[in-house]
Amino acid sequence: MGSPRRSVFVILLSSNAVAGIQFAASIALARILKPEDIGLFSVAAVLVAMAHVVRDLGSGSYLVREPDLTTDKIRAAFGLMLCSSWVIALVLLLASPFAASFYREPIVGNIMGVLALNMLLIPFGSLSLSVLRRNMQAGKQSIANLISTLTHVGVSIALALQGFGALSLAWASVAGTLASIAVAWWFRPPGLPWLPSLKGWRKPFNFGALVTAGAVIDELLRGIVDLILGRLATMRDVGLFSRALGATLLFWNIAGPATYYTALPYFSKVLRNGDPLKAPFLRAVQLFTGFAWAFFGALSGLAEYFVVGLYGSQWEPSVPVVVPICAGAFLASLFALSGQALLALGKARIPVATSALNVVLRTVFVLLLVPHGLVWVACTVLFEQVIMCFVHGWVLRKYLGIEPRELVKAVIPTALVAIPVTAVAWSMRWILPPTLNSLVGLAIGGAACAVVWLVALILVRHPVWDEGRRLLGSIGNR
Repeated sequence: MGSPRRSVFVILLSSNAVAGIQFAASIALARILKPEDIGLFSVAAVLVAMAHVVRDLGSGSYLVREPDLTTDKIRAAFGLMLCSSWVIALVLLLASPFAASFYREPIVGNIMGVLALNMLLIPFGSLSLSVLRRNMQAGKQSIANLISTLTHVGVSIALALQGFGALSLAWASVAGTLASIAVAWWFRPPGLPWLPSLKGWRKPFNFGALVTAGAVIDELLRGIVDLILGRLATMRDVGLFSRALGATLLFWNIAGPATYYTALPYFSKVLRNGDPLKAPFLRAVQLFTGFAWAFFGALSGLAEYFVVGLYGSQWEPSVPVVVPICAGAFLASLFALSGQALLALGKARIPVATSALNVVLRTVFVLLLVPHGLVWVACTVLFEQVIMCFVHGWVLRKYLGIEPRELVKAVIPTALVAIPVTAVAWSMRWILPPTLNSLVGLAIGGAACAVVWLVALILVRHPVWDEGRRLLGSIGNR
């Protein structure tokens, strides 16, 4: 089994490579496809994403967490993956005409039909990838992610250039899944059973049902704005909002895979050793926010240079939408690891309940604010997170023994780093001439923020700097 620190490093490198490829592809596709095309795909993708997380009923997480994993348990989890995925694929196919009618866009139904193929294919790679994650074999999983991403990007751009529009993204998802399956089979762990079974299915189902419910709610949380805008506004509005949200998701795409890949197995290992989670959790929050707060602060100030410079002037209306989403992301990053810690504790119902409350809050705010424009719709992310801070604070106190003042104390060094970075980013609006090319402005502003971030990390003695030195030292010793 690999070490958590090495796994984080490997996945971080991989996720940066994947995010870089996806980022470059998004720039290319934004200049090929129209906002309406992106909006159409976003609506269909939300519907399919909710089905996507149901596909294995949490069997993958069960394989990662189960202390005593036997062949029979693996076969039962595989059988559950197959049954649930194929049932969901059938439901998607049957539901696609109704989705097309509801949104008054036939292409939505066509996209759902294409993406339903993923439900049939994914189980054949999920089993191997879940066991690789359990064993923290980050290198092999990174290769699978990288090849899948390259395939997805290549197919999407090729089809978009051929005029497939939103369908190019749907077929690219299927191609990426096939590539991932091929690599997963190549790295298949020895002794992994090939045949599924439903004997003993109740144990992975009982654990996975709550995990799956939470995942469905999380997907609904990410996509509820698209679903509402697609019905009450226009597909162009959906596309503009998705572009603004995509800018903030760049951080989650880079840091998220490395963090979530190791969080559940690491927290589970801490508990198996009989140690409390309080100190490891606070340390993890310090490391995560050390990157997150600086990124969102810089992006909020450089939003115009980022969006217009990279995606083109047709996306300029989405610039004001970025700022309130960044503000909400500041607060969300504080509690990004809470769900993983609670899963390790066996408290799967709590993340489900908090996510459900978040969905309710976001839905209410969006419905109230849609008539006032996209900027106010984006403010829902901030408004809901202010309320959720109190909810998450109560949860951390009850289940991890962490008082709110302890959490605040833990992130004071992060605030001391993020404040100067944010100030520098916003000052670029007045320092740089208005006629400056947006890409040049982004390069100058980004470089200035990066330098200030590194200097602040050193001056504050932030845990990110300490961890980075240890990591570089261990690599140098090898």
